[in-house]
Amino acid sequence: MRILYTLISGIVVLTLIAKSSTAEDKSKLVDFQQHIQPILNSQCFGCHGAKEQKGGLRIDDLESLRGYIEAGNAEASALWTDYLITDDTDNLMPPASGTSAGGLSKADLLFIKTWINEGAEGTWQAISDSKTEDSKVQIPATIVGKVWAFQGVLHPAAVHLPIALLAVSSMFVFFSFFNRDSCEPVAFHCLWIGALGAVAACVTGWSYAVYEGYGDGVGFDLAKSNLDRHRWLGVFVAAFSLMMVPLARSVRNTRDINKKVIWLLAGLILLGAVSVTGFQGGELTYGEGHYENYLMQLFPSTGVTPTTVTPNTEVTPSRVQPDPEPKLDSESTTPSASNPPTEAVAPATQATPEGESNPE
Repeated sequence: MRILYTLISGIVVLTLIAKSSTAEDKSKLVDFQQHIQPILNSQCFGCHGAKEQKGGLRIDDLESLRGYIEAGNAEASALWTDYLITDDTDNLMPPASGTSAGGLSKADLLFIKTWINEGAEGTWQAISDSKTEDSKVQIPATIVGKVWAFQGVLHPAAVHLPIALLAVSSMFVFFSFFNRDSCEPVAFHCLWIGALGAVAACVTGWSYAVYEGYGDGVGFDLAKSNLDRHRWLGVFVAAFSLMMVPLARSVRNTRDINKKVIWLLAGLILLGAVSVTGFQGGELTYGEGHYENYLMQLFPSTGVTPTTVTPNTEVTPSRVQPDPEPKLDSESTTPSASNPPTEAVAPATQATPEGESNPE
């Protein structure tokens, strides 16, 4: 099982690192927007974001964050030595909670150390699905507006019904090839009820986005906006499932085996779309990469570590090797072929430079 976990974790982190080869600066192994910002969003934004800035640190203000960083030298950076790898539980970030022992996973630490050693460059990505943390919920002036706003909070509960019903429908279409009389009615009724539920989920979801602070605009930035992808794929699920209902009814009336095969194939497409939509909704709720981050927290010894960085060369899988025991050497400041950033995280001994405040 340990080998399996190592392989899965390796694939996840390798995929994230490999994406950096498409960035504008291909000499960098770690890209801020792809690798670092998701970590800061999910692990630090609650205490150092727009609503609250403990110690005066706001992580989406890179000038504030760089006050704790010595670009090009992680070991000389207060962020690294005094808050990320320290033994002082009062300073360790993120702090311990009921579900976590505190601190970042080794995979996250490797990303951050490499980013600092590469110069701590990057810009905070303000995309259309970024929550407006500073904004308060706007109370509509009309009764219709208030009803529309309130039904949005039902979205988290409403999405589960169509997900379950549409999945069951697809499963029973397959079973109906072996037992038509028992399984085909289940598949049909789960389909039409699930289709109506998908419409309800779309309607409530549009209002829920405003409640969550994403704004009430309509966007089509499918390449960059997870919100837009989630919204329009959800609309596709609702529309596609509704279009399947007449097909399913025709199969029941005519017993046409060819139409039933089409129903099955359409059901598999619908099942895939439902799964992706649910995954996107999870990332909007818990932050991008939360599955990978939690996997690394549960199995911290299964990280995949970057090895070498050569200017003006692209990252290839051969340069990123899985290591079941990643280490971070306190003597290493930049990745190199002879001294990659893979040594064990050592307790910090360097004190915070004068004039810098404790972000905790």
